[in-house]
Amino acid sequence: MKSNYLCKTAMIVILGIILFAGNNLLHIGKVSNQCMEKDKKAIVVVSFGTTYAEARKNCIEAVEDRIREAFPEYDVFRAFTSKIVIKRIAERENIHIDDLETVLAKLRDEGYTEVIVQTTHLTPGEEYENKVLAAVEPFKAVFTKIAVGRPLLYFKGDNGKPNDFAIAVEALRLQMPSDLREEKAAVF
Repeated sequence: MKSNYLCKTAMIVILGIILFAGNNLLHIGKVSNQCMEKDKKAIVVVSFGTTYAEARKNCIEAVEDRIREAFPEYDVFRAFTSKIVIKRIAERENIHIDDLETVLAKLRDEGYTEVIVQTTHLTPGEEYENKVLAAVEPFKAVFTKIAVGRPLLYFKGDNGKPNDFAIAVEALRLQMPSDLREEKAAVF
């Protein structure tokens, strides 16, 4: 129950950033390619992944579904950054999930022209730098537009950028019981 609540809260904050701060997507590249089919748009939701089917459904799939609802003109795809998670799901559940490089190659081969890569990672650490941004780099000349959304907690409010930490705290505050007083505590 606690895990489901955290997943929902994280999903709300991530969607808030996607929907309300979309103008701050990190634009990666723009090259026109006349051979590609026009207006094929994709959003790739990339996460570390999880071997727990219920967590995939309640957290990752729920984010993907909300993105589908919010952006019906885009096809939504899933990618995981953890090769171990991908391997274990394939072995245990016979479900194949691609890594980001594979998804981007498939989108290229299928003629997509616009791709948004949105991570569900919380912070811009090694996974984000080495497995998301690095995976996108070779594809920046392939698509007419490719952009990478930031992790949940990226900007600190410096240099006119949004304060992602304050946005997350406010989203959590809104989830708190209204009768919470000094002598009470909320546990996540």
